[in-house]
Formats: sequence, C-alpha cells, structure tokens
Amino acid sequence: MEHLSYKEISHILGVPVTTVQMRLYRVHKKLRKLLKITEKGGIDHDLCEI
Repeated sequence: MEHLSYKEISHILGVPVTTVQMRLYRVHKKLRKLLKITEKGGIDHDLCEI
C-alpha cells in the first residue's frame, strides 16, 4: 500500500533485500491459495495464521 521498494522495506526492517523478496513471495503464495479455497467455499485452517 505504501509503494515501497524492496530496498526501502529492507532498510526499515533491518533485513537483507533477499529476505524481503522471499517473505513477499511466500505471503503471495499463501494468499493465492487462500483466495482459491474461498472461491470454492471452504477455508484451509492452516492459512488462518496469515
């Protein structure tokens, strides 16, 4: 929402840029899975930790 670059996020969090990239990849993957599940009418409780 803030339109920050990976480098800016990395600086704010104090982690390497590659860590930011991996975390965003993982959350996008979980979100895609969650959206597919909810479209089918069910919920995967393992994804409720998002």
